[in-house]
Amino acid sequence: VGGDRPLVYTMHIGGEELNVRVRELKSAAAARGLNPYFVYLNNTPDEMWPKMKALGYDAYGMYATAKGAAAGPCPFSVFATNMESRVRGPALEKGIPCVPSVQTGWDKTPRQEYVPYWEKDEAYHKQRGFPDFPTLDEIADVIRRGREFVREHPEICPANTYSIYSWNEFDEGGWLCPTWTPHGPDTSRIETVRRVLAGPPFADVRRQVAEAFAGCGDCFQRERLDKRLEQAERLASLPNRTMLMQAELDERRLKLMPELIEEVKRTRAFG
Repeated sequence: VGGDRPLVYTMHIGGEELNVRVRELKSAAAARGLNPYFVYLNNTPDEMWPKMKALGYDAYGMYATAKGAAAGPCPFSVFATNMESRVRGPALEKGIPCVPSVQTGWDKTPRQEYVPYWEKDEAYHKQRGFPDFPTLDEIADVIRRGREFVREHPEICPANTYSIYSWNEFDEGGWLCPTWTPHGPDTSRIETVRRVLAGPPFADVRRQVAEAFAGCGDCFQRERLDKRLEQAERLASLPNRTMLMQAELDERRLKLMPELIEEVKRTRAFG
């Protein structure tokens, strides 16, 4: 992130031992000419920030939270809004650098039934019910909101990134990882992430371009937009030889598509 700094997250678990390990890591990184961007994850991040800042952290964030579930079941939209406000609200109010969190669910019923030894005394064991499972559209919405918050508030999001809970916290109710079904892997959640990050399908953008230039005939702007759209489609269709290559292609495509769409909007406005 910012200036090619390695991004490092630490959890609130560990106390002083964690602080010692962070100092050791910072020292080892500095010896190799690196300056990691440290993010401290905690359930009450704004309360801990003064101490974490003094220890050399660059920003705060939150891995996950149960806020919104303590009183029992609630709509996922209510839970998600509560969760988002815990990091974003104090960050905006106090000007604290943050990495916003996006949560894709929260249901610890499996851990109520099979209690992990490290959580045997946690309050959630007495809880009756959890937030509703999100729909795919709700997952898409929280990811969009996370991305938009980062874009709209660069002054408190200098790392230009956000975190998503989570890849495989199946027994806590938040996951993106494909899951098993009798009919094959369910990839709907991770495909939802790709759909959001990739922006509108090419067919939709072509339709927008056609509508923007309806009745225009031969037009220099239309020709330029078509060429840029063809370039984006070629990038997306190149063979996926490695994960790194695909990530680079996706990044280039993401930078190109918003420009294209904005140009279509401007053309509409002045057409």
